[in-house]
Amino acid sequence: MFLTLKASSVSMHSYADLPDEKGIGGGRQVVSFRVHLDGRDHVDLETGEIFQRPSRLNTNRLISASLTVEQAKSDEYYAYNRMSYSEELVSDDPIASCPSEIYFSVFVPSADMQDLATNIRSGFLPSTIRVELPFDLSETSPIKYGWEPDGSGMKWLNSNKDNRQVKIRGVSFHYDLLKPVEDTSSEAPPAEPAGTFDLERANAAAMHQIGGALTSLRTEIKAIGWIALICAFAIAYYLKR
Repeated sequence: MFLTLKASSVSMHSYADLPDEKGIGGGRQVVSFRVHLDGRDHVDLETGEIFQRPSRLNTNRLISASLTVEQAKSDEYYAYNRMSYSEELVSDDPIASCPSEIYFSVFVPSADMQDLATNIRSGFLPSTIRVELPFDLSETSPIKYGWEPDGSGMKWLNSNKDNRQVKIRGVSFHYDLLKPVEDTSSEAPPAEPAGTFDLERANAAAMHQIGGALTSLRTEIKAIGWIALICAFAIAYYLKR
């Protein structure tokens, strides 16, 4: 079971630990992404929120998410790779209040962390991040597929607090080295952007319409003149007889 995420923002934090009694210091780097699901994928939470790509139709129920990546200093760190749900905190103090949120915590080997940090510093950002979750068909599974045949819909049974942490089995970062070039050639002229008004072109169109009307009017006047002239000759010829 996979979740394909797209990042809306990224930040990097470096922490330096002061030397201890033995004179040994340390430090760590953390890369943080604000993420949402890619494409039409969505996760419906049992608590009522929806995790998916932002749109104008789901702003009231949309839940935000973040993904943090750190170096695993030992194999024990991999046990903390998990997707967690944090419920909404309501307080009279606005500072203490916060909405519900999803947290992806990922620990990776040192070499992978170095590559990611180097890419981030150079502005080479992942186009998508793929998170692998355990696939379990049992009734006790916290994550289940929805009714969609393409697997784009999932359900997270997070009302049970025991299901609010789901193990992450793996993570991969995808980079677009070369995006496909779109063919922009077309016989039709490009459409005007919505909301714009080209005054010069509107005036030209109006003048064209007025010119056409005047030409038509001149033609009609000429036709009436010829008819009047023919009628005058006919009357004169009739009077002479």
